[in-house]
Amino acid sequence: MHKTTSTRAGRLARALASALTALAIGGVQAAPALGSDNIEAIKENKRVAIERFSIEFYTQLFGEGRSGKNTARMTATLKGISDATRQAVTQQAYVDTVQALQKAGFEVVDAVQLAAQPLFQALDAKYGKPSPHVVDDEKMLEGGKQISHVVAPAGMRAYFQSGTARGDLQQRMESQNYAIGKQQGELAKALGATLLDVHVLASFGTVSATKNGALRIFAGLGAKAGIEARPVLVAEETQIQIVNSDGARTFGVSRRMGHSGAVYLKEALVAGTNIFEMRDTVPEAEKDKQTALNVLSGLLGGASERAGTSEVTAASEEAYLSTYQGLIREAIDVMVAALASAH
Repeated sequence: MHKTTSTRAGRLARALASALTALAIGGVQAAPALGSDNIEAIKENKRVAIERFSIEFYTQLFGEGRSGKNTARMTATLKGISDATRQAVTQQAYVDTVQALQKAGFEVVDAVQLAAQPLFQALDAKYGKPSPHVVDDEKMLEGGKQISHVVAPAGMRAYFQSGTARGDLQQRMESQNYAIGKQQGELAKALGATLLDVHVLASFGTVSATKNGALRIFAGLGAKAGIEARPVLVAEETQIQIVNSDGARTFGVSRRMGHSGAVYLKEALVAGTNIFEMRDTVPEAEKDKQTALNVLSGLLGGASERAGTSEVTAASEEAYLSTYQGLIREAIDVMVAALASAH
């Protein structure tokens, strides 16, 4: 058993190395770091169907830092980016994905043929959402939330997907639903193809509760929360999930329940050029009030709380469009290359 596991690990390492080398030769300066769950699930069939495709865009970020009884909270909101721009990014990403798969030697099932399948129609009607679908990701036991828009290509429905604990309880249950995987397995059999669920999480910044290097820091006696505005694709959540005819995962093989396997960004993918600016939106009077209350609370032995808000804007919508199209294309190319190498 140990020998089999080691052999699989070795094959995967070689596959990923081959994929990264190929991309480096093609001119990508810094290939994204990848992780995988049972990537060999792709071996069953070189005929694939993109069953789900969503680009999820953060429009609000939240961070909270704690130190003893002291708390710091930070909220940043992205302004000035239209639904039309997010849709254009998504449309191009879908085209890029189909082309990358075909170039890698996969046969891609036509979207019309997929949509005609009764099994697909049933799944799509039950679990798909009108695009764009807004997700309020309330942080458990914290005083704020993150907001995102899940956008699907024209004619497709949006899906919330996650490799980690995001979203509300129902969304997390659906994202990790073993029964859905079984139904998808039946769809894979009907199509004679392996299903691919593509999900990219595009953020306008990164949240930190420990580092001092963020652009905006609000601190209360050791508690720190910061948000750094920068174009980034989120690790773990930028992924291609695989469902072959076996359907739901075999326990212990893939930690993404309901899927046979996956390849994903192991580390965040950050753009080389920062297109964002951040503006503090806390009124001076409010800052003075927080300071006075914290001084009084400290004298009385109580807790300290600080809260900050900021607005983030891009240099232009055109800059946002081109930056995220490039980032997503880079992520898709390396993930598809890994799938092809593992086949």
